Amino acid sequence: MIDHYLTETPWIALAIWVVLYLSDYYLTIWGATLRKEKAAALIDTGGSYELTPVFRADVDALRWVSPTFLWHLFLSTLVLLFAWWLTVRHSEFPPGFLFVVGALVLLEVAVHIRHVRNILFFRALRTPGATEGHLQYSQWLILHLSAIELISFAMLFVVCFVVTGNLFFIGGTLTCLATGLEHEQRSRRIPRARRALDADTDTVARIHVASWKVTYRGIMPDDVIARTDLKYRTALWAERIADREWPIFLIEANREGVAFCHMVLTKDPDDDPQRVGHITSLHVLPQLRGLGYGRALLDLVFKEFRQRGIAEVTLWVLEENTNARQFYEKHGFQLDGGRKMYPQTTVPEVRYRIRLTVP
Repeated sequence: MIDHYLTETPWIALAIWVVLYLSDYYLTIWGATLRKEKAAALIDTGGSYELTPVFRADVDALRWVSPTFLWHLFLSTLVLLFAWWLTVRHSEFPPGFLFVVGALVLLEVAVHIRHVRNILFFRALRTPGATEGHLQYSQWLILHLSAIELISFAMLFVVCFVVTGNLFFIGGTLTCLATGLEHEQRSRRIPRARRALDADTDTVARIHVASWKVTYRGIMPDDVIARTDLKYRTALWAERIADREWPIFLIEANREGVAFCHMVLTKDPDDDPQRVGHITSLHVLPQLRGLGYGRALLDLVFKEFRQRGIAEVTLWVLEENTNARQFYEKHGFQLDGGRKMYPQTTVPEVRYRIRLTVP
């Protein structure tokens, strides 16, 4: 009976679609508003509330009228009308139209369920005693959880298809599955920063060797570069990672290590280790420089130093390493007059310093 009404004329399916699409956008605006007004002080998601990039600017601005959204609504209604003409009138295969309707409508059903959950959650957060402290989510985790939810809906729709045999549910299965997999891929592409573990020794050593070969060629003597090979670096970083007092932060993208940074208290005799921290190494894979990994590592290190009561941070840079010097100067470091030779060479190093500001 329902199949007959949906396929006899396109207008019923079209009306359902327009209502769902409109309510999706305005529920998104409602959720984003509640997050800003009620949950921002308690939860930090590290980015936009909207997961679909094309709508992100309008949602972030809490625009109640979005030209981008209206354009996509117009295009999707044309797709529905064309699908009805092609499957019902031209090919005389009404189940094909049910497949298209299911693909659009059931994805929206899954999204609406998530909207209701989010709105109720944000409203409940302000209930006295509902939560304590501050929770921070990474964007990759939000996308990963979204993928799990959408793939779960896809599995549910598969069960519905097995029970009913209706292609309506296969359409919903495919769009939920495709969107879930797309969110999972985006999740994996987002850089993830964490403390390096013993199992990361080879990764940190590999990044260090690759960075040295490119950065220091022509600055450091070739024999020094040759003897600081992967075996040497692996032994060095195995020892440093095993020391749990000071972290080595590692950034991963697509589940591969791409950058790291090591921090300690200063060992320079003219500095006070009670108030001065030191960055011994900050390296990014050469082919991935300029993507913000170095800045992200500095942010992590500065945050850790502040939490330990450190007021200043220093680091040594080869005098001829102009790219590194420009990077550190760009991010607030200044020469402090310190000079020395790199161990067992005649290559000069200069020292940079930054005073940490209280956030």
